[in-house]
Amino acid sequence: MNSLQPSPAQERWLTLAARWPKYQNSQSVKVGTAGWTTVNFLIRCAFFLLGMIAAIAVSAICAIAFHERFKIIGGVALLLAGEYLIVGKRLAAAGAEEALIVTAYVLIVIGIITVDHSDDISVAFGVAIAIILAGMRVRNPLLTTLGAITFSFAIAFSLGFTIWGASPVIPHVDLWVSLYCYMLAAIALLSGVRQFQRPSYDRMLDWLVIAMPLMGYAWSIDYKSSGFRWDTHTAMQWYIVLMPLLFATVGIFLSLRRHTHAPLFAAIGCVACVAYELRNLTGMPLQWRLITWGSLMLVSGSIAEQLLRVSRHGITSRQLDDCNTVLDAAEIVGTTLITPVNNNTIVEPTPMEGGGGSFSGGGASGRY
Repeated sequence: MNSLQPSPAQERWLTLAARWPKYQNSQSVKVGTAGWTTVNFLIRCAFFLLGMIAAIAVSAICAIAFHERFKIIGGVALLLAGEYLIVGKRLAAAGAEEALIVTAYVLIVIGIITVDHSDDISVAFGVAIAIILAGMRVRNPLLTTLGAITFSFAIAFSLGFTIWGASPVIPHVDLWVSLYCYMLAAIALLSGVRQFQRPSYDRMLDWLVIAMPLMGYAWSIDYKSSGFRWDTHTAMQWYIVLMPLLFATVGIFLSLRRHTHAPLFAAIGCVACVAYELRNLTGMPLQWRLITWGSLMLVSGSIAEQLLRVSRHGITSRQLDDCNTVLDAAEIVGTTLITPVNNNTIVEPTPMEGGGGSFSGGGASGRY
C-alpha cells in the first residue's frame, strides 16, 4: 500500500462516503478507507481558505527572515507541512493540505527560476507547471484546470501577447492559444473513454472538458475584439462559430453514448457561445429573436421530454426518487461498483470435516 496517498480502492470508498454521508460511520466504509478521512465541500472550502492564510503568513515570515531566498525556504516549509497533513494525518481532499501544497510548489518553482533573474515568460510557464503538478499531487481538478488555463496565458506571452494593447511579435497569437485550448479539451474528451481506477482522474478530465472549450472561445473573442472585421476575415468567422459548434455536437454524442454529464455540460456552454455569435443572423429585432428562439427551445424540450418518457438506452425523463426501493438499489449498485475487485483471488469454499470426535465418540473433538 502506498502511504503517500490513498490507494485507488480507498479513494473509491472515500468517494462513496462523500456521496452518501449516512454511510460515513459504517464499519464497511471505515475498513475500506483504512484511516483516510475527508470532509464535505463547505468545510473543504473553509480549510482551503485557512490554509492559504497560513501559507501567506509563513511566506511573509520567511521573507523577513531570509530575504531573497525566502521562496525556496518557505516553499520547502509549506511542502513539509502539507505532506505531514497528507501522510501523517491521512487527510484526503480536506482543503488545508491542498492550499499548502500548491503554494509550496509555486514558491519553489519561482525561487528556482528566479535564481538567475529569468524573464517573465519562464516564470509564467513555471507557475503553470507548478499548479498542474500540485493538482496532480492532491488530485484536485480545480488546480489542474487552473494550471491548464495558466499554461495558455504562458503560451500567449511567449508568442508576444501583451495585455496592454501593444502589437504582438507573432500575428494571430490569440488564434493559436484558442486552438491549444480546443485541442486540450478534445484530448480530455477522448481520454474519457478509458475507465480509471481513481475517481479523481475522471473529475480532472471532466473539468478540462467543460472549461477549456470556453477558454478557447474566450481567446477567439479576444482576437475578434482586436481589430477583427467580419468582411475581411471569412475564415476566422467560420472558426469562431464552427469550433464550439463542432465540440458541442461531439460532446452531446459522447454524453449520450457514455451516460456522462461533463460532455453534456460542455456542449451546453458551447451552444450558448454559438447562439451569442449568431445573434445577428436573422436581422430581426431583439424582442422577436427572444420570442422565436425561446419558442423553438420550448418546443424542442417538450418533444424530447415526451420521447424520453420511455427509457432509451438507459436515459429517461421520469423521476426515480419517488420510490425508496429504487434509491436503495442505486446505493447497493454504487457500493458494488466502487468496491475493488481482485480477479486473481479465488475464494475456495471451506470443506466440511466429518467423522466423530476424539472424546467419547460424540463429535466433541474440540475442532471447529
